[in-house]
Amino acid sequence: MSAEPGFVVLSALMRVVVSVRTSFLRVIFLAYIISCMEQKKTLAFILTFIGISFLIVGVTYAVQSFFENRYQPVCQEKLVQSLQRELFEKMRTVDLQSYDTESYYSAITLAGEECSKRAVQVVGNFLDLLESVLTLALTCVSVIGADWIVPVVAAVSFGFSFWMNQKMVSGRVSYDTAVKLKEKEASMLKRVLYLPEYAKDIRSSGMKQTVLERYRKNTEEKAVLIRKQGGKIGRLTALETIGGSCLLIDFFASLYLAVKTLVWNTMTASGFVAVLNACNQIQFSLESLSAQIAVFAENGTLIERFRTVENMEPEIEKKEPGQSAAPFETLQVQDICFQYENNKFGLKNVRLEIKKEEKVAFVGENGSGKTTLVKLLLRLYDCSSGEILYNGAPAEKMNIRTYRSAYSTLFQDFNLYATSVAENVSMNQNPDLEKVRDALICARIPKAADRLDGIISKEFCADGIDFSGGERQRIALARVFYENHDILIMDEPTAAMDIRFEKEFYDLVFSYLKDKTILMISHRLASITACDRIFYMENGSIIEQGTHQELMEKQGKYAKLFLAQLN
Repeated sequence: MSAEPGFVVLSALMRVVVSVRTSFLRVIFLAYIISCMEQKKTLAFILTFIGISFLIVGVTYAVQSFFENRYQPVCQEKLVQSLQRELFEKMRTVDLQSYDTESYYSAITLAGEECSKRAVQVVGNFLDLLESVLTLALTCVSVIGADWIVPVVAAVSFGFSFWMNQKMVSGRVSYDTAVKLKEKEASMLKRVLYLPEYAKDIRSSGMKQTVLERYRKNTEEKAVLIRKQGGKIGRLTALETIGGSCLLIDFFASLYLAVKTLVWNTMTASGFVAVLNACNQIQFSLESLSAQIAVFAENGTLIERFRTVENMEPEIEKKEPGQSAAPFETLQVQDICFQYENNKFGLKNVRLEIKKEEKVAFVGENGSGKTTLVKLLLRLYDCSSGEILYNGAPAEKMNIRTYRSAYSTLFQDFNLYATSVAENVSMNQNPDLEKVRDALICARIPKAADRLDGIISKEFCADGIDFSGGERQRIALARVFYENHDILIMDEPTAAMDIRFEKEFYDLVFSYLKDKTILMISHRLASITACDRIFYMENGSIIEQGTHQELMEKQGKYAKLFLAQLN
């Protein structure tokens, strides 16, 4: 999780240079010029000192400007990219069941924000801490010979500020977490108002007012949170500033130096200027140091969000290699059950066998367990009991990636991505363009076949391609043709299609995938009558099975549902 080799070292060296420069300009430079006047040095000597100082300081500013505006931002972006990549990889492998919980979604959301902001802040916090310590040390060393009281007062001021900041750390962390959760909800509500998939509903219904009302309540709740917790933090911050820097440095130290110079006559003009400037610099450095130490502790607490996600161990996509999946022959489901965290059963004692090149359909009312069964077959979930055998071998003992590579999927809620047509069909970075073109032609969408490098988005690309709903379905079908896997799972892929296009869709599937095993879920029973077998599910169990004709002759629930749809 590094940015550039040596980035932190170079950044630390840059802060050392800045610390030396700051101590020189704020404490030594003017005091030395006054000291030269007191010692009757020549004007040429003083001007030479000023010129050399200007040249050296100018060079350090130029180097700092290049470092902060050219080198550092690039390294920070690489650091964020590295952490985001690690987070994305973890999200890709974590069990799908985790997405069913609000706590997981919040952890992922907050961890994503920490990757973008907190990682850079942690490095910056460390460097700011280093700079404050060095500046403080150099300033104290430069004036301790002239007066030792001021550094002691500064140390007392720092101790008080540090103690106060430590008391505020836990409050800041809880406040930050609460605010971020409110901001997450506000971000969701704002997206609804401008994302294209919500545009028609927003314009044709009263949902806009509902969303705006929720946004108003969210804003009010956030304001209450800020007044309550932010006010407490504000009071402690004011007390820390007044008691630490204001009383001890601004008033006591300045008064002490004035008395020592003007009343006691024990300090020269150059010494007075040096110590007074040092006093101001010490005050600034101590305030910065105290704040950075508090932020350092705060970062340590908040970075646990990222570690929470980082430490999530997937049960399904484990690192063990497992067996490779051989070409498909049979798939056996042996008395599998699936139970949700609330102890409700999604599947109960399901048993079936599917053979190579078979075309089977799962039907039933909503919530009957059809989609849950598909997720178990794909091992997006694992069974609570029972097992799934692929070619006679337990699926759980197989390498998850090679096992899933036996399947192509076509879901109702498929997505197209803001990348090229070719990458959307191949679903990888290195598409076989001829194979992509053939798949698109088979799916009967020549418009896309002629623009394989076209971006499927007008949001990020002015000349992007905008496909209709039917064309998007065909691109999803082209993915299946491109992958050419042994088993195709279709979960309501035609739910948004009219009858004519649905028939054309299934004609394409059964025409080009004759030698494949097809498992399909559909609520339109007329589209699955040609399947070799049909399984009717209810309350997580298979209660009827057979060909369309056999099920109609039984005059059971399948037959009643079919006739109801037909009428």
